[in-house]
Amino acid sequence: MDEAKAFARKFNDLPLLAVQIGKAIMDTGINMSLKDALELERLGFSLLYSTDDQKEGLKAFLEKRPPQFKGR
Repeated sequence: MDEAKAFARKFNDLPLLAVQIGKAIMDTGINMSLKDALELERLGFSLLYSTDDQKEGLKAFLEKRPPQFKGR
C-alpha cells in the first residue's frame, strides 16, 4: 500500500486536465482499433495543447522553474 500511495503522489503536481483526459483516452482506447485509438489520442492532444496549463508548462520549462498548473 505504501508503494501504491507513493506512485499516486507522483500525479499530484501534474496538470489535472492532462491526467483526466489521458486516463479517459487510455480507458476508452484500450477497446478500439489502433487506428481509432490513435485518432482519439490526436484529438486529446489537440484539446490539451490549447490549455493555459500547456502554456504554463512550456513557459516554466523555458524559464527553468517548476510549473504552477491551475487546471485550465
